[in-house]
Amino acid sequence: MAGSGGSPTVVTSIQPPQKPLNLLMAVSEIQQWSAVEKNSTTPIEKNYLTTQQRFDFFSVGIKNVFTHFIFTLFFTPFTVAVLQNLIHVFGDKKLTLFDEIYALILTFSVSLGFGVFLSSLKDCYVGNITKGMIKNLFTGIFMGEIFKDFIAAFLYFELYEIISPNNVSKFLLFLNKYIGSLLAKIHTNYTAVYYWILKFREVLPISVVFVVISSVLFAGIPIGVIAFHTLRFRVQKDDLDD
Repeated sequence: MAGSGGSPTVVTSIQPPQKPLNLLMAVSEIQQWSAVEKNSTTPIEKNYLTTQQRFDFFSVGIKNVFTHFIFTLFFTPFTVAVLQNLIHVFGDKKLTLFDEIYALILTFSVSLGFGVFLSSLKDCYVGNITKGMIKNLFTGIFMGEIFKDFIAAFLYFELYEIISPNNVSKFLLFLNKYIGSLLAKIHTNYTAVYYWILKFREVLPISVVFVVISSVLFAGIPIGVIAFHTLRFRVQKDDLDD
């Protein structure tokens, strides 16, 4: 219902924003409100989106980052190991271009997928409500990615310190003591295993860079697409006004 004489608009015919429990629900809610704001003849006040509702979208952004954190944390070192020719994806000892592409896709596929999916919100950045939802969602994602990168760097460097030559030697001696007979049956070369582990150790610092790249793809793609789309719309609108 719209008041007369320039009084603020009060929306009574639509339901307030629902609390999103996951990223899909958040995007769906934004899309629905985008349709409402596009068809509204009077802009809805930004305060219609309450602080609690803004926080709900913010928390979804943070939680969504950590849903794929374990995947990124686990697979990134193995991707770098493939690129360093320490792991042979298909058994071929010679690193091929296909192996490199396959390893990179495996590592960055989740971030690229989420980035492209969130880029669909470029057409929804239209009014006070949807802008508030999107800004808080991406603020949560951005802060979550920064926090994730710090955790990954801490864990990788801690693991780097743990996998020292001395500790690796102790670990292999421990294995030889308790399951040496079993390892002897599969002709385990302790020297080769020792040097392979130490080479894999050098993969961990490089993995931090790959985790950061993953974060940039996850958050940077949709933010860049939305910003470009918004800027282009403003330029087109200015040209029409002229």
